[in-house]
Amino acid sequence: KSGWAFRRLQLFLLSSGELTGHFLCLSAAMTPLSKVITLCFSSCLALRSGLSESARDNVYYIDQLLHKLHNFAVQGNEQSQQEHLAESKRLQSARLKYDTTAASSAMEAAISASGKSMATTTDSYKTVLRFTTSLAMALGHIEAAPSCDLVKCGKNGDCVQTGPGQAVCQCSDGFKGDGFSCRALELTENSPPPDAYPVLPANNQIPVRAADVRAIMLDNDFALVAFRNTLDSDTGYAVIGKMIDGHLHWTAPQKLPSSNPAYAPSLVACSKRRFALTFRTAGTAGEGYLLAGKVNDDGEIEWLGQQHVARNQNQRMAVVPLKGDRLAVLFSGSVPAVGTQPGEDFGGARMAQMMDDGIHIAGTWWFANSAVSRINAAPLNNTHFVVSFKPSEAGAEARFVLGELVDQDLYFNPNSLDLSTPEGFTVLERDIAGTHSGEVMYAYKAAAAPKTPQQVHLSFVSAGEPMVQLSTQTISTEATSSIDAFEAAGQSVVLFQGPTGPMARRCSGADACTDMRLANQPVFNLVGTAFEDGRALVVFTDGQGIPFSVVLGGSNPK
Repeated sequence: KSGWAFRRLQLFLLSSGELTGHFLCLSAAMTPLSKVITLCFSSCLALRSGLSESARDNVYYIDQLLHKLHNFAVQGNEQSQQEHLAESKRLQSARLKYDTTAASSAMEAAISASGKSMATTTDSYKTVLRFTTSLAMALGHIEAAPSCDLVKCGKNGDCVQTGPGQAVCQCSDGFKGDGFSCRALELTENSPPPDAYPVLPANNQIPVRAADVRAIMLDNDFALVAFRNTLDSDTGYAVIGKMIDGHLHWTAPQKLPSSNPAYAPSLVACSKRRFALTFRTAGTAGEGYLLAGKVNDDGEIEWLGQQHVARNQNQRMAVVPLKGDRLAVLFSGSVPAVGTQPGEDFGGARMAQMMDDGIHIAGTWWFANSAVSRINAAPLNNTHFVVSFKPSEAGAEARFVLGELVDQDLYFNPNSLDLSTPEGFTVLERDIAGTHSGEVMYAYKAAAAPKTPQQVHLSFVSAGEPMVQLSTQTISTEATSSIDAFEAAGQSVVLFQGPTGPMARRCSGADACTDMRLANQPVFNLVGTAFEDGRALVVFTDGQGIPFSVVLGGSNPK
């Protein structure tokens, strides 16, 4: 019967006159109906994109053909339903005439086959209805469809049921358009900033003033934001964002399971929608912990366990995901003096293994033989990573070390690189991001003296052996607030607060960068992370500590 539906469509198109040549060519070759629909839809959308609005209205025959196609599908489906009902009655009557097992089984098989054939025929007519409804919406002939079952939106578009009998197409977060033609938000400095939405549900009842904000994407469907809530004794909180109809919907904030304050959290995503979070329990001399959790399909956090990592932590620890759900946790360590034996300061790393039942710590390694601060780290692949830090030697502002996972051990290359920074400047906040090409972008703020204008610099480093500093560029001479860097689809993204508002710079190399303004007013706690498809999620707080989010499209630098 699906063949009958197709032949009926052929006969209908032969009698329709205009705009049928493309159909006839395909149907004569018995091209599957879905391909006919898809190709015609693509052709009409191309026609639509090349015409002005007034010109589209003059293409009267498209509207006429859509109307005829729609009526054909409705009437054809009704006729097929009637024919199927009559056929079912005939088969049921025939089955009752025979009392042999073989004959009864044959009749049962015929009835089952008839039902399957009817289902296929109904699907064919629904395909035509979906095509006519979607194209009529795309061309602006109708504003909405009765339901999302009758709509096929464009790439990066999603159908949203806005009310009873009202289904429309909207572009996913990070894209703009009409839902049928969606393009990534372009990274241009002078374009209007994208829309920002609170990282809290509308019915949130928990007082929040967020600090130390961090964010990760667990996959394309779930985001996780962690922060220290200064209105609740500096307790750590987490908020889950679930992608529904192309837009992130945020759950109510929930406390971390630890009863201690949670300063300077760091977040990384692991497999199976699991994640690891590090934090310290005080502003200075705090205990460092590693916390593990997972997000289920309902968007709820299931906490898997917590492990102590290091003592006397004064700054943010860094954590890097590695192969086999392993993690490298990097921290500033010290060995106390014992008797006549003097104490030692060092840069340390601990290996952690993410398991279904929790997280386990094994082993301690050193990546520096003296005191370190301002630790950052970025993966290059699933076994190699780069660690940056401020060493204790006078005059050294930034040092790079290559780390590697070798079997069950961590290995740190002794051939480090000291970064050249502007003479006479002190490096303040900093972050690092790697790319798939083996280059590392080091973003930092620097000032010549306290209370003087801060500059934002980008240094690009080749992470081979040996490491080489490639170039340095100044991207802002009046920076404030925080700075953050992350990798997105093989490119490096840096977020910084410029003189007129927050900015994002996306680079595929030292000479291929584009900028985008994120807001027209100052923001705080500016951080970002990447979707699997290259889009970027940016999170920041306003002057009241309320977190907001922005999704940027995956545009490539020009």
